Amino acid sequence: MKFSIYRPSIRTVKTGLAVAVSLAIANFFHLEAPFLSGISALMTVNDSISSSFKIALFRMTATVLGAVIACLFQFAGFTNSFAIGLAIVLLVQLFILLKWQESIITAGIVTISIMLFNPASHEAYILFSVSKIIDTFVGVATGFLINYLILPPRREVILVEYYRSILQEFIKKLGELLEKEGDVHISPLIAELNSITNETLTIEEDKRFIQNRVKETEIWEINTLFYILFSLITQLIDKKHIVPLTDKNKKALEELLDRDIQQRYDDKDKDYEKIFNFTISRIISTSRSIEKRLKEIESSVK
Repeated sequence: MKFSIYRPSIRTVKTGLAVAVSLAIANFFHLEAPFLSGISALMTVNDSISSSFKIALFRMTATVLGAVIACLFQFAGFTNSFAIGLAIVLLVQLFILLKWQESIITAGIVTISIMLFNPASHEAYILFSVSKIIDTFVGVATGFLINYLILPPRREVILVEYYRSILQEFIKKLGELLEKEGDVHISPLIAELNSITNETLTIEEDKRFIQNRVKETEIWEINTLFYILFSLITQLIDKKHIVPLTDKNKKALEELLDRDIQQRYDDKDKDYEKIFNFTISRIISTSRSIEKRLKEIESSVK
């Protein structure tokens, strides 16, 4: 009997490493809250360098703001449980206004820990607040550097995989349409288009930190071909009128689908058949163009 062994992803390993290193640094320098360093490192390692940088920046800014709010309440001598609740309400509202929702937990932990601190003087809680900022900095800096220096995410490789799966999904929808296997919904195709657009934007942001092996113009050219493909397929879906394929188109589609097509059509309409098969031929040629571009990109990212 063969047993499959679960292998953690590179990101998972780097996350564990970042947490371990940040805790080691915090313990080495006897920082007051190593758990903050560990949590910050855990949250910073992401699947793109630009995302890691943004998270690190937002976490640090959020920690500073959380510390400032807590210090103001401490300075006013308003630190009971209801005061802490009020401080959290103010913090959450501020972060929603700034659209920093993902940093609320980190800032909230800092705010609560500072307000629960019972200082002997104003200077004591200010120093305590600074220590929390340092704890967070150790975590986010460690998380970002490990993500950046150790096998940084190659988004263009991931994008090529997206492209291939999306192309297969588009062709699959076309096959369902031609074989009339119930209603064909385009919402999954729209979601796929959104995913490649978001992935392209991530690659553009990552170029500030790492050099991409694929030109942005090449990526947007493929994206444009996908938009054209989507437009052609939706034309046929919206028409809801299926007529016979030409032998040439049927053979080409079977090659794309890698299977036989059992086409079911409504009726024969000579005039519409020309338009229908012209659209099908454009879908085929566009799909082949995408496949050709993908092979070119794959050769450049290897």
